[in-house]
Amino acid sequence: MRIGAVLDGSGRIVPLPDGPTVVVYDTETGAEQRFDNPAANFQRARRAAVVEFLHKQGAEAVCSVPGTFCATSHGLAQRHAMRFILLDSGTTWDEVRANAEALAARAVTAVPVILLHSHGHGHGHDHDHEHDHHHGDHGHRHAHGSHH
Repeated sequence: MRIGAVLDGSGRIVPLPDGPTVVVYDTETGAEQRFDNPAANFQRARRAAVVEFLHKQGAEAVCSVPGTFCATSHGLAQRHAMRFILLDSGTTWDEVRANAEALAARAVTAVPVILLHSHGHGHGHDHDHEHDHHHGDHGHRHAHGSHH
């Protein structure tokens, strides 16, 4: 499997627009390629630009720390049939390479919404899975509203 990631200057995996280096590693051949992150050339849709770049490089899975994808770039990656290797913030590329086969085997087809980056500008990127308390009681009482 070809695994893609974006790295910061000290080799840690970071969200797609946040590091200078894109790396693609082939778990079968051991070949590793490094590229300048194309996100630097874009003002907008930077995550989507990196997804397209990784797709062009043949990446089948992308290392994903919290905030790596937004809803738009996540959907784009899914349309390219990419899988996601969910990692904790601060994970290094050396750790990924050392465990690449096991991580590739655990790759998932979707990133949980709470781990996506929210742009916070209100058109579909917000976390719509959180409870909206303005529509009455959904049948599960909230303690802060039930004692009067």
